[in-house]
Order: sequence, then structure tokens, then C-alpha cells
Amino acid sequence: MSKKHWVALAGIAILQICLLISVQTVAGFLSPSRIIALAVIESSLILMVISAFTGKFASLSITLWLLLLVNFAITPVDFKRSPSGFLTLPPNLDYRLEVMGDGMPGFTGVQNISTDALGFRTTKKIDYQNKGNAYRVFTIGGSTTEEIYTDDQKTWSALLEGQLTKNLGREVEVINTGFAGLRAPHHYKTLEHILRYKPDAAIFLMGINDWNHHVKAAIRSQEITEDKAAKDAGQPPIRRSTQQSIDIFQTFDLTKSILWKSIQRVIGKKIVIKNDGAYYYNQNHSVARQDWRRLEIDDVTTEYSDSVTQIISLCKQASVRCLFLNQPNAYQPDISADLTRRLWMTPPNEPYSVDFADIMRIASTYNKWLLQRAPDDSCDLSTALTATTDHLIDDCHFNPLGSAIVANQIYQCFVNQLKSK
Repeated sequence: MSKKHWVALAGIAILQICLLISVQTVAGFLSPSRIIALAVIESSLILMVISAFTGKFASLSITLWLLLLVNFAITPVDFKRSPSGFLTLPPNLDYRLEVMGDGMPGFTGVQNISTDALGFRTTKKIDYQNKGNAYRVFTIGGSTTEEIYTDDQKTWSALLEGQLTKNLGREVEVINTGFAGLRAPHHYKTLEHILRYKPDAAIFLMGINDWNHHVKAAIRSQEITEDKAAKDAGQPPIRRSTQQSIDIFQTFDLTKSILWKSIQRVIGKKIVIKNDGAYYYNQNHSVARQDWRRLEIDDVTTEYSDSVTQIISLCKQASVRCLFLNQPNAYQPDISADLTRRLWMTPPNEPYSVDFADIMRIASTYNKWLLQRAPDDSCDLSTALTATTDHLIDDCHFNPLGSAIVANQIYQCFVNQLKSK
């Protein structure tokens, strides 16, 4: 390549980075991790172009692009379109996370985050083929089970393991299969999948992803009806807020990528990843969105009720003790002002907000329904936590103190269930 080619290539790269950073800044999505993502993507692109012109660095260029493609492939983007199948975290994650700033109140210091060879979060090495005398419990749910920002030893699943070990007087394995965004149909598939590992018990924390899915579908149905009425009346289409921008870097999660693990192997130590909670605070104060809607929902969806029924049936068929937990949340009349401004799931990733009173009623509907559907095998966590930043960082995600309180209540429910059967 000539000097002119190099100068042109460098100029194009700089312009691309400036353009993307400008767009991200305007959209409110810029953060250090995304700048790193930009740099990695751009470096890979430059290497590919250089390789095409000179024939050099071909292996490195191809390797980088394959790793990037794998990273995109292993990070689901939209659970509304995902199949209701088995999903879990990537296997063999192993990194350190330092929470910065005020984006996630209650988190301090460095959190150790890892998964085993099956993509599950555990506190010990699990021999899945030979359970021995261990009492094996699987926890199943979405992000409030996954707890991806919480240290391995401080998730409610890990804390529950310690409490059960003391109570049962034998080895207990609590295996966390949680994965952000999953709904009841996914939980059924997870239960199906983990039966091969001979569980003694399964604990399901569920509800909020299902009612958010319900809310979005109901609002969309309202919009279709309104648009049809306007068209029939010869009126112009109703103008609404546009869909919020999708942050492309949500799909480029370095903490889950093979590329990140490869870098760690090369330098021979874990990298401390800094996270300022940008994913949450960039969407905060959703109740203050200018476009807000009223919504009457007084029952759960057929999808949800059918899935819970299938889970209960499979638990009985497989002789697995199952405990159902409803979702602690911030949708309480006495919610603090600080936590109110941190809400972003009313519903998430939409340009509108449902009236807070309606959101409270919808959450209560789902939480009460689960208790009524499995009265002997359920645990009411709906008001376990105060609607303040003492326990929650947003609508439903726990900080470490919140996780400890949740673990204590689940422990009591689980022990009571053991005594009653």
C-alpha cells in the first residue's frame, strides 16, 4: 500500500469513529465500554482492509472477525422474537467487575462474576454426571435470578446455598441458571433441560418479564384499534413517539465475549471491567416520559398461565420439589423519590410509559395470581423489599443487601415447604 492509501484509510477510520461517537453521545449511550467496543470493531475493520490490499495479517484479521461474529451470536438481542427455548449465559465466564458512580446504588468494590462449563453460576465445581449425596437445587428465572452484576458469593442463589447447607446437614448445590429477559415459556424449557442433571428441587423467580411482555402487546393492540378507527373516520394517522433507539453496543457485551476471555488468557490475569450502570441510567425516569398511557389489565396472559401449569405438571411428573417466587418490585405507593427517578421498566425500551397506578395494579395481578395458582408451593416476595435504593437499584433488580433479604425469605419458605411434605 502507498502512503496515500494509508492516509486515506486512517482518515476514514477517524471519521467513522467520530461519527459513531457523535451519534452515541446525542442518543445518550456513550460510555467507556462502548468506546472500547468501537476501537475493537474499527481495528478489526482496518486489519481486514490492510489484509485485502497487502496479504498481510490475514490470520489475525480473520480470527478477530470470527470472534466478533461469535460474540454477536451468543448475545440475544430481542427476547420478543426469541424462541421459547433453553437459554443461559455463555460458558466459562470469568471476570472482575467494578461498579462505578451512582448508577447502581448499594454496589461497592469489585465483583467476581463467573459461570461454569454449562453457563450456570455456581460457588463450587459441580459434577453434573455424578450427584453423589448432594442435595441439588436449580434456580430458574430472568435477570433477578441471574444477578449479573452481583459477586458469585453474594447472589441470592449462593446465599441460599449456605443457609440450606447448615439446615440440612449435608452438601447442598444451588445452581443458578438465570438469564436476563426470560419469560415463563423459557422457564419451562429450562426445567426440561436441567432434568438430565437430576435436580432434587427447582426454584422459580418469575413474573416481571411476562407482565412487561403483556403490557407491550396490549398497548400495541390499543394502537392498532385507534389507527383503524382514525382511518375509518377519514382522519389522519395518529402521531406517536417513535421507538427508542436501540443501542447497538448492547449486543457487543465484552464481558461475555470469547475475545475478552482470549485477552485475559494472553496477559495471564483477570481484567477488571468498570461499569457505571449506563444501561440503567440512560433509560431512567421512565415515568416522566411525555407519552403516557392508561391500561386496564386484570388477568395474566394465556401464555403465562399455560406455562406455569406445564411447569407444575412437569415438576410432579419428574418428582422435583418446585417452589414459585413472585417478583419483588418498586411499584409500591410509598416508593422513594430517589428510586422513582431510577425506574425504566414501565415498560422497558419503549418511548411511552404506562400510568404508575396501572403498573402497580398489573404487577399485583401477576404476583397474586402465582400465589393462588400454587398455594402450597409458592412464596410471596412481592413486598419483601422496601421501595427504596436501600434494597433496589431500579424497578426490580436487587443490590447485595436486597439479595441477602430475598435469600433469607426464600430460605424460610423452602424450609417450611420441606416440613409440610
